[in-house]
Amino acid sequence: MCGSAEHPHPATGAPTVGPADIEAARAASGLAQEALAVAADAVARLEHRFATVAAAAGGQEGEALAERLAAARRRVQDAEQAGARLAALRTERAEAATDAERLGAELADARERTAAAAATLAGLRADLDRDLELVAAACGQAGSVSARATAVQAELDAVRRATAAEAEERSARLTLADATAAMRVALREQGFPDAESAAAARLDPAAEAELDAAVRTHEQALAAAAAVLAEPELAGLPGDPVDPGPPLADRDAAAAVFEAAVAEAGGRRDRARAVAANAEAAVALISGSGATAARYRAVRDLAATVHGDEPNTRRMRLETYVLAAQLEQIIAAANLRLARMTGGRYALDLDDERQHRNAETGLGIGVRDAHTGLVRQAASLSGGEMFLASLALALGLAEVVSAQAGGIRLDTLFVDEGFGSLDAETLDTAMAAIDDLRTGGRTIGLISHVESMQERIPAKLAVEVLPTGDSRVVQDAA
Repeated sequence: MCGSAEHPHPATGAPTVGPADIEAARAASGLAQEALAVAADAVARLEHRFATVAAAAGGQEGEALAERLAAARRRVQDAEQAGARLAALRTERAEAATDAERLGAELADARERTAAAAATLAGLRADLDRDLELVAAACGQAGSVSARATAVQAELDAVRRATAAEAEERSARLTLADATAAMRVALREQGFPDAESAAAARLDPAAEAELDAAVRTHEQALAAAAAVLAEPELAGLPGDPVDPGPPLADRDAAAAVFEAAVAEAGGRRDRARAVAANAEAAVALISGSGATAARYRAVRDLAATVHGDEPNTRRMRLETYVLAAQLEQIIAAANLRLARMTGGRYALDLDDERQHRNAETGLGIGVRDAHTGLVRQAASLSGGEMFLASLALALGLAEVVSAQAGGIRLDTLFVDEGFGSLDAETLDTAMAAIDDLRTGGRTIGLISHVESMQERIPAKLAVEVLPTGDSRVVQDAA
């Protein structure tokens, strides 16, 4: 990260024992065994020779024999040293065999993890294909989600027009009901059993003229009767005058009732015609709105389902469903890192059940605790555990985005704050996870004000406040 050709604090430790080292140790052990056999044979020959020489020396000088004995002892000492070296080589060979067994077990475990990762990758690819099929099915005949949205908007406009037509239909029905009620009241007041009887009782002009002629005839008859009463022969009749007021009042009242009845009958005829026209229009609207109403109901149910309303029992919008599929991939990628960070204790689960007073859901996240076997809310995690879960989600999001962008590599990542709430052990775990991200040359930037965190970062950029109130960025290569 800093560009230096030499690391300021290189890692130290025992060299790794590999297959080549094991073979070399085995070869050295064989050579040592061969040397031991040669040395043992030499000792046997020397001892035999010494005995032969001692027997044969007889009266030889002791100095010469002592020198020969010293030489033989030196050869024996060399053979003993070769034997000790053989024992050390045997010990090294046993240790190498133990290391080989351990490395073999680690190799088998790595192969198992590789197989599990391959199975997980296959499952994720299958889930991706299924989600793509679901999105394609949701688009229908449209080429894209936006085209499908345009088609749904057109159907919603048709639904609005159908709703307006239904409102007009309801208004016409109300008008028809009011007119029918008014007509029934009028018919009841006039003594007609139905509208047909009222229409049948209407007088035409000829009948009215005939009645006028009858009235004039009656008036003429009254005048003739008055003339007769004025004759002298009728002088003996009572002389008290007859009051014509009551008969005239009755006549005027009858005339007024007649005129009111005629006027009301005309108004009722007009209302009956209007009601009949409204009824015909309402019948036409009802007969023509059946198909529109059926299409409206279908489009309304589709729009409600996409919007997350009934009959959508999950209360999940279409866009929420698509995002939930993406979140499921992110959680699967995050769990691979969270398991390493927490020692296999925690794993994240997608929670698409209805929560919070039956409101829309689909993007909830639960935490599965391997110690209890239960799934609990993410809010129940401690500060350090919450940070590790958030870091795992962020890294999972980066992996999913990189995969969906055609395998584009994200060479630079920034992690902002959150380290201040971690204890020393959790901070070490988080730093180990971040160090893993640096493999392959990736650059990781950490933004933190924690002193212990800053001490772990060899290359730093510090923000300094100038006396003028401005700030500048300086490099701290400590």
